[in-house]
Amino acid sequence: MFVGDLVRLKCPSCGHVWDYKGKRKYYANCPDCHRSVHIAKYRVE
Repeated sequence: MFVGDLVRLKCPSCGHVWDYKGKRKYYANCPDCHRSVHIAKYRVE
């Protein structure tokens, strides 16, 4: 995974699914509930 790649994530807290295209490598913030989501663990293919 390169910085800026599109990654689909699912928040374990609220279940929101979104396409993340940020610069962070390990954690992203859920746009719905603002929880910190581990990118590798909650990636949806």
